[in-house]
Amino acid sequence: IDASYATGLHYDGTGVSVAVGDDGTVGPHIDFAGRVTDHTTNNNGTHADHVSGIVAGGGNFDPVTSGNARGADLHIYSYYDNLTNAPTDYTTNNIRITTNSLGQGCNIGYDADAQNSDYLIDSKPSLMSVHSAGNSGNGTCGGVPQGYFTITGGYKAGKNVITVGNVTNSDVIASSSSRGPSEDGRLKPEIVAVGTDVYSTQPDNTYDSFTGTSMACPGVAGTLASLWQSYRDNNSGTDPASDLMKALVMNSADDLGAAGPDFIYGYGRINARRAYKAMSNNQYFVGSLANGFGDDYFINVPPNTRQLKVMLYWNDFEGNPASSVALVNDLNLSVQEPSGNVIDPWVLDNTPTVAALSA
Repeated sequence: IDASYATGLHYDGTGVSVAVGDDGTVGPHIDFAGRVTDHTTNNNGTHADHVSGIVAGGGNFDPVTSGNARGADLHIYSYYDNLTNAPTDYTTNNIRITTNSLGQGCNIGYDADAQNSDYLIDSKPSLMSVHSAGNSGNGTCGGVPQGYFTITGGYKAGKNVITVGNVTNSDVIASSSSRGPSEDGRLKPEIVAVGTDVYSTQPDNTYDSFTGTSMACPGVAGTLASLWQSYRDNNSGTDPASDLMKALVMNSADDLGAAGPDFIYGYGRINARRAYKAMSNNQYFVGSLANGFGDDYFINVPPNTRQLKVMLYWNDFEGNPASSVALVNDLNLSVQEPSGNVIDPWVLDNTPTVAALSA
């Protein structure tokens, strides 16, 4: 959605602010010139430099290194300060996307940080937090072989965030990429993106290639920033609701692995163009329900449509870490064909066995 030719789309995240929480300051680098605000004096490495270039590198020194939102504004914080400060910075710095390529232990369940991440997004309706799934896919911290139950949450175990896995540029899952489900059985990761051998910025106008979900996560964050810009352009400058944007990204993804959602690829690899088309064509409904009630929506499916994908999504209230079930609102979806045939959604089996989790 940021074409190199004049007649294409040109959405590069301009006007959208992304908060990077990582190991400290970035740069100096010509690819960020004029678009970085540092909120930290810490400098504990160059991980943040690489992540920031994937989000919003301008490609000024080497065009092939352009980030996924080369016009976005970057705000740099130490580690999770970008989330701690987000309630204020949402207004003062217009932060709309946070990117967080950090870990908090393997197979950590729905804890106080997950609760806080859900509260943050539910209370700031146009804010989205993007997290790396983790690089524990070769481990067994979840007690199940083949890397299941290895999401490195905390914050990323939240319901309202986007957790990202790592695929190669040929759409194969990286063996190190952490797999779901979350400790309490929910779908994780939600989406995957290229995070293997990603060439991005380093200090002093240099570049290097790194691999991990740390690289996949900012790719999604940058893509979201460009989609935020495109929504504003199509809706008189207003910001989108983050739950709508998350739904569009998940339901328009290129399905990989097992048919439908799965605990390795989530809903698949992010596809910015398809997400944009669904958004710009208004292929969505927004509504609300009182407790115990339902609603009907009618979809006109054009002739010769190859596939219809329907998703129900909502930002949920923060759950109770002491509960075995993180979900607060429990909504159900079914699709009825003109013939009267009713189709129910995909439901994954989170029984802690390889056979069940791979099905």
